[in-house]
Amino acid sequence: MRFEQPAYLLLLLLTPALVWLYLRVIAWKRQVLTRLGDERLVRPLISTYAPGQFRLSFTLLLASFLLGVLGLANLQLPEKSAITRRNGIDILLSLDVSRSMLTEDVKPSRLQRARLFINELVKKRPDDRFGLVLFAGHAYLQMPVTADLPALNMYVQSASPESVPTQGTALAEALKAAGEAFDPEQRTYKAVVLITDGEDHEQGALPVAKELLEEGTRVFTIGVGSSGGQVLMNPKTGSPNLDKQGRPVVSRLNESLLRELAENGGGHYQLLTDVRSAARSLSSELNRLESRPIADKSQQRYRSFFPWFLGLAGILLVAERFIAQKKKMP
Repeated sequence: MRFEQPAYLLLLLLTPALVWLYLRVIAWKRQVLTRLGDERLVRPLISTYAPGQFRLSFTLLLASFLLGVLGLANLQLPEKSAITRRNGIDILLSLDVSRSMLTEDVKPSRLQRARLFINELVKKRPDDRFGLVLFAGHAYLQMPVTADLPALNMYVQSASPESVPTQGTALAEALKAAGEAFDPEQRTYKAVVLITDGEDHEQGALPVAKELLEEGTRVFTIGVGSSGGQVLMNPKTGSPNLDKQGRPVVSRLNESLLRELAENGGGHYQLLTDVRSAARSLSSELNRLESRPIADKSQQRYRSFFPWFLGLAGILLVAERFIAQKKKMP
């Protein structure tokens, strides 16, 4: 059970104020009665007044208000038939979005080819759950592990160097962030896919890969780029980046490091040349991992009950209009 628009429930905080207002009206009426004169003489003059009907009128209005709020919040119950179950694993994609990924030594660019690869991999593994970590100088969990694949594709397509404020390539932090995104109680069914050119500016990634393997998480690496590399360009000026000696900075694929990471993490290294073949190769490696039943609620449908609440609230409002505030004379 859930409320689709729970913010409307804050209107229920007005209930004590409405009750207080009702009590103030009752007290005011008593004060007016007292000011008119002797109560024994005044009461016969207001014998047609029906306090019980006034209370009933307020009760109906208050109930209508409460039902209206519940209707706006929209109480929903899940439909069990919408939940699908399948066998799969949890895969955390760790995508490098540093500026070196904009290098065009592979066309159209390293980052764009990585996006195409992720899209192809997701198509081949519809029964798995995916999460996404973006990293450059620091790593950020962009999306937790979920079966919502359209949302994953949206995040991947929008990933860019602007997604991470600090530039660099922190592979160790990227692996740590990916490992922390998994359920720590599960020892299997988990894999990290690190997609990068391997230019590690921080060092220390190899011990992290070993730790993840000890925790039951396999590390797979995808190398994007070429060994020859290309001059790293400044996207703002369009001129080459220069080192301290004034020489153009060349960004190269570090395959040796990525191979070591995959070896230490119990996974497999794959050079990203052809997108489809790389996705097929990685999918075959992932098929060797033990899978488990997964309940997919991403397409969960709910039955809404707001028409019932709003309808009943309307009926009570109409009924209140027929309540007379005065007694009928005999």
